[in-house]
Amino acid sequence: MRFLPATLLAVGALAGCSSGSKILTGTQTTVVVQYDGKDLTPAMQRATTYCGALGKQAALQGVSQNNGTSVATFNCA
Repeated sequence: MRFLPATLLAVGALAGCSSGSKILTGTQTTVVVQYDGKDLTPAMQRATTYCGALGKQAALQGVSQNNGTSVATFNCA
């Protein structure tokens, strides 16, 4: 597991290609994605890419507003 941080950095770089969303935080079990508040699709794509790189599937846990910013939380399972 020494290479996990490098793997997550690579995933973050790949996930940066999706427009309309960005990863705020990510662990081996959860990823929190900021999105435009209208269309959840880019956030779901970003979470799917992130969790997929860990060999897991993304499952939406919930959405919320944080200081006027829309965020979606996904479980990687």
